[in-house]
Amino acid sequence: MFTWDEDEEAHLRSLVREWVPPVLSGMAGSWQGENWCERQIDAIVRERYGTWSWGWSWCYRHGGPIGNWVSGPTSVTTPDETAERVVAALLEWREWLERTAQRFTALAPRRTPHPKTAAGTWNGPAFDS
Repeated sequence: MFTWDEDEEAHLRSLVREWVPPVLSGMAGSWQGENWCERQIDAIVRERYGTWSWGWSWCYRHGGPIGNWVSGPTSVTTPDETAERVVAALLEWREWLERTAQRFTALAPRRTPHPKTAAGTWNGPAFDS
């Protein structure tokens, strides 16, 4: 069960802030510091929240649903801004997963009683075994 509250948000923000480099490398440094920071944050999120969180940074520019995070070079800035983006992206990802699950439930075939048994079967073509 995913539980999100002010304490969890504050904890994630503090974990993220620790990994933001004090001086960004920028274009002159081939964005090495920003990309390194993004990899560290990704590891924190994956370890802390598990497999459901693995898409937290799947940006719309790369076919994903996330608008709060783009990439290390564009999303890693100050410790506070970066932490805010990570939290927003994680919650955006979770919301997208929940909406997707609801959509799958709404589109699932209805169970109907099988005429020969009391057990339900999926509506659709019948297959004899």
